[in-house]
Amino acid sequence: LGEVVPRWLEMGQLQSDSFVQTYDRPYGTLYSCAMRVHVTPEKADTLLDAYFSYDRGLRASWIQAILSVAGLLVLIGVVYLFLDSATRGYYVWSVRIAAVMMAAVGVWCVRMLT
Repeated sequence: LGEVVPRWLEMGQLQSDSFVQTYDRPYGTLYSCAMRVHVTPEKADTLLDAYFSYDRGLRASWIQAILSVAGLLVLIGVVYLFLDSATRGYYVWSVRIAAVMMAAVGVWCVRMLT
């Protein structure tokens, strides 16, 4: 909405009215501005549809990121258990450190890509 409304105002598709006030104070002049935008019901429906579409997309991306991180952590856990059993516990701390580092890098990569 923060991008659509100003663009519509610039294009003249919405009517707006502004009201500017000034207040003289001992430390300087304060300015206050209010803007009222008249939106027809048809344009309000379009704006609401755009907002809800954006909200659904944002929620879907968060769900996708959470599921990706969960899947990645499960995979790292399985690899950790396999390597721990394959080395018979001799390299337990090396495998743990590697698993934690892989998890941190994996979570960072998922977060950067979503």
